[in-house]
Amino acid sequence: MTTDSELLTVPEVMARLKISRSTVYDLIRTRRLASITIGRARRIPATP
Repeated sequence: MTTDSELLTVPEVMARLKISRSTVYDLIRTRRLASITIGRARRIPATP
């Protein structure tokens, strides 16, 4: 199970990868970037 400290927000992923918000969501949509939804929040695991 993943803990909250291992989950990144979309802005954190944007900063780490130096890409735009729309690119992050495109990667999530095409399943090139794994993500989970907690309520209305999207979280991306820090490790694959």
